[in-house]
Amino acid sequence: MVATEFYIPKMSDHMEQGVFVEWLVDEGDSVDKGQPILVIDTDKVVAEVEAPASGFLTGIRRGLVAGASISVGTTVAFIVEDLSEDVPVLQALDAASPGVGSADSAEEKQDPAVSEPVAVAVADVERVNSGPVRSTPAGRKAARALGVDLSSVDGTGPGGRVSESDVRAFASIVKSPQAESAEEAGDRWLKLTPVQSITARRMVESVTTVPQFSVTRDLDMSDVVEARAALAAEGSPKPSVTAFLVKTVASALSAHPRVNGFFRDGGIEINTDINVGVAMGTPEGLYVPVIHNADRLSIDEISEHLRRLQRLVEDGGFSSADLEGGTFTLSNLGMYGVDQFRAIVNPPQAAILATGRVAPSASVDADGAIRVRNLMTATMTADHRSLDGVAAAQFLASISSNMERINPSSSVA
Repeated sequence: MVATEFYIPKMSDHMEQGVFVEWLVDEGDSVDKGQPILVIDTDKVVAEVEAPASGFLTGIRRGLVAGASISVGTTVAFIVEDLSEDVPVLQALDAASPGVGSADSAEEKQDPAVSEPVAVAVADVERVNSGPVRSTPAGRKAARALGVDLSSVDGTGPGGRVSESDVRAFASIVKSPQAESAEEAGDRWLKLTPVQSITARRMVESVTTVPQFSVTRDLDMSDVVEARAALAAEGSPKPSVTAFLVKTVASALSAHPRVNGFFRDGGIEINTDINVGVAMGTPEGLYVPVIHNADRLSIDEISEHLRRLQRLVEDGGFSSADLEGGTFTLSNLGMYGVDQFRAIVNPPQAAILATGRVAPSASVDADGAIRVRNLMTATMTADHRSLDGVAAAQFLASISSNMERINPSSSVA
């Protein structure tokens, strides 16, 4: 049997490399196809990588330690039917040149009898006989940032896993050597997380390569405010304002397919699915989980999706599926008291909608009567290669119209 290469897969559209976190199994261990065997920090999420075949793990690449960057497609080990099989010796990962070297360039054969398992760790945590420390992705990230030894922390999470709160509580009592040395040196620099680094790079690319313009209008949210109040009075779950926004945006995208398109190769690719990404801030950086086929969901269903995603924010447990496939982005900062702001387009998407808080404001009706209405300021930023000002204005008008006639129990706005 030919050994199966185990390599770093591409886990998102923009992923070029990942940061190694830990092995979940050891050299020589038996693994099953589909079993998570490695953890990697991608541009979007901390993810477990599954075994592509059943057999025994062998030939682990040397130099693959916690925090090492490694390129997509780089072979890191092999899976064989029998440990007596020879596998190529993978070139040691060079810290100065992550991801360099592959099985294709390795002609030497490795003697399994002298194979050296790589000691891998998170925040310098060594494996113990009972196996790797069970922890949540957020817990592992916090441990790396704070220099906490996970094996010293008692886990209170599901299944006894070490959570982020466990790590931070431990760090508040016992200072790590890294933290102490930083204090002594008066170090005030903060290292960007992988998510923050990728966000910074992509936003610079956006503002320097995409011609962007913005249009703004007020949305009358009075009916939404009344609907939420009525649901609360009935004792029913009250959908968030964001849930209403996702629904109305999805309905507007259905009526304006060009806004749901991607600018690529000098043309516009119209997406058949309407997948609304919702920007969410976390301690590790900005994530944009996606509500897929939002146009086919009721507000109650969207609300449940948002509640689930919010729980994942606290856990740092987004999966790749949660973060992929977005065709349009919504960023709502109203819950933080923000009145108005302008967001940056996320290429290749055509536009992004930024919304502020709902606030009572005096409004003049068509008959001249002054009434108090609950208004929200919405700012749409668009790629001028895909859309012009008229198209953007028409899209905002559709959102406004949908917001004024939405039915919380309906799957159609």
